[in-house]
Amino acid sequence: MDWLAKRGINWHVSVSLVKLETKMCSFSHIHTFNNQTSQDAPTTTAVICDVVKDLEAAIPNLKEISIFSDNAGCYKSTLTLSTLPHEIGSKLSIYNFSQAQNGKGPCDRKAAHAKFAIKRYINEGRDVTTAYDMKKALDKVPGQPYRVKVVDTIHDLDVTKNKDTITNITSFYNFRFENSHLRMWQAYNIGEGKLVTLKLSKSSVQLKVLNDWTDMSLTDLITEGSCEYKLEKGPLKDQAKVLYAQKLSNNVQHCPDMQAALLQNASIPGLSVKEMGWALKMKKKKIFFSVKQKEFMTDLFNQGEKSGSKLYSCRTYEIWCIYVQER
Repeated sequence: MDWLAKRGINWHVSVSLVKLETKMCSFSHIHTFNNQTSQDAPTTTAVICDVVKDLEAAIPNLKEISIFSDNAGCYKSTLTLSTLPHEIGSKLSIYNFSQAQNGKGPCDRKAAHAKFAIKRYINEGRDVTTAYDMKKALDKVPGQPYRVKVVDTIHDLDVTKNKDTITNITSFYNFRFENSHLRMWQAYNIGEGKLVTLKLSKSSVQLKVLNDWTDMSLTDLITEGSCEYKLEKGPLKDQAKVLYAQKLSNNVQHCPDMQAALLQNASIPGLSVKEMGWALKMKKKKIFFSVKQKEFMTDLFNQGEKSGSKLYSCRTYEIWCIYVQER
């Protein structure tokens, strides 16, 4: 039998939150790749740099850039952390990674809306088989909430790859860029952090633009105010909840004021003082069974095979404890 493999179109979704005076605005960038592209560190780094350049062009007074992504290997790598400061510059402040299976909520929501828009575009009698068709479908969304670009990857063979590696990088989740150094934490701002020397490197992948952003720029989105959302009307149940919350917030003065006080030189029985960082994840040491333990477990297994009644783990533990006490 012949099998036809169905492969989709590679795309990358980026959501940016920008603080403009007293307002928070959200912008969505979507990169669609014309050919099948591997999701590796050079490609994702090139996409992040392209998004930052577009934001800097639209918002010249952009002062600081903070990046937050999931914990995938294409993001958390020495190559990514050494290339971003070289491409973005001194505006890059921190790079935070989320815990496993977390941190992709904004991008997942935007991706769900984009998929629905593409599906509606197909139901109207059109086809979406290429990256260009995908851009056409997303550009037809009213208000143009997405910045869509069709690109292809070009590998720069002249760039020498950075062979340096950050030791135990998977254990750290917060990174701060300090000149030519990188400060890392296992948990946000717990302790002084680990300081390592960072050797900057140029990006080895360049994006070839096949179809650029739409004509509507980010500045047009800001002036039109499409980044602000206001509820026109809602169900009566939600209005009752909001009204109840407002009444509770207006009567805060009737609630008792509970303040925590620091007890100095207080001797409380059973109270232990723990050092900072006691809740950090620690690597467990691998413990192997000894030869005697392996022989003991093998004998129990063979007895169960012969008798037909195998032992459960709790019963095996009890027999082992008795065996140790007798010895």
